[in-house]
Amino acid sequence: MKCQKLTSELELNLESVEVDSESRVIKNVLLCGNESKNGYKYPPSCFKSNEHVVSLYEGKAVCIDHSDKPMNRKIRDVAGFIQNVRLVEGKPYGDIAIESAIDCGVDLLTLAKNKRKNIGMSHVAMCKMSKDRQTVECIEQVVTVDVVFSPATTKTFFEQDQGMELEQLKSENDVLKGRVAVLESDLNKATATAETLKSENTSLLGEVTNLRSEVAEIKPKLENYVKAEQKLADETAVKGLLTEAGLDLNDPVVVSEQFMAILLSASPEARLPLIEDRKAAVSRGGSATTGTVRSPERVVKTETKAEAFSAADYLAKFVG
Repeated sequence: MKCQKLTSELELNLESVEVDSESRVIKNVLLCGNESKNGYKYPPSCFKSNEHVVSLYEGKAVCIDHSDKPMNRKIRDVAGFIQNVRLVEGKPYGDIAIESAIDCGVDLLTLAKNKRKNIGMSHVAMCKMSKDRQTVECIEQVVTVDVVFSPATTKTFFEQDQGMELEQLKSENDVLKGRVAVLESDLNKATATAETLKSENTSLLGEVTNLRSEVAEIKPKLENYVKAEQKLADETAVKGLLTEAGLDLNDPVVVSEQFMAILLSASPEARLPLIEDRKAAVSRGGSATTGTVRSPERVVKTETKAEAFSAADYLAKFVG
């Protein structure tokens, strides 16, 4: 459960305290009662133990009057310090050791000696509250302890008179304003970062578009290069087969352009039979021009006209 800051006041019953003028100590001061005027309860369990109470109050400065900055009290405001803290019947008590070298310390000692009324102790503390916000479950920290002049209250603490409630709200409002300022700063930074990323994204999209355009230009060139490389590889392979078969690559009749076209169009498995067929024709002493060589590249004459040679048609007819 989140701690809540409470401002609590208690009228000092100066008739019940003991003033040691020589030692300058106000003894047996009730530091916190068990129930407040407006119904808030401080059960003994909220003080936990004597050790807990000592850790809350022992050594705390007692200042004169409230301050809008309880964490930053001035030395001249200090009247004394709480000491000898103990838990008695579920309530914390302590003594106030007066700082007589400081004017307000002398003033508080004089008020105590004269048994003045309407003098109240007030402290600002961080407390854990019950769900109904009526009972203090635990006092976690005592921030400051003050001595104030106020209208008569009960002889126990009460939380939040209207003036102190307003001060607390102002303080919390200042904290919220600070958080809002931080969030606004973070939002501005995030917005600037988003704009930067947006600009970078636009630039990257432009670069991607340019790269795609370059790829589109390079792709057909690459395809042509691959085709040319494959053609060169095929020509090299065919020439190797012809050489191994003993055919003269420079003989325009035996190894004509048309025969090379046939070999390049044929599958690798079909090339060797074609070359063996050509080699056999050449070994019989034939000639492509006389027709004794099986010369598929010869122009085929029909009744109407001479048909142009087609390597694909030849392969389909003689090989396929």
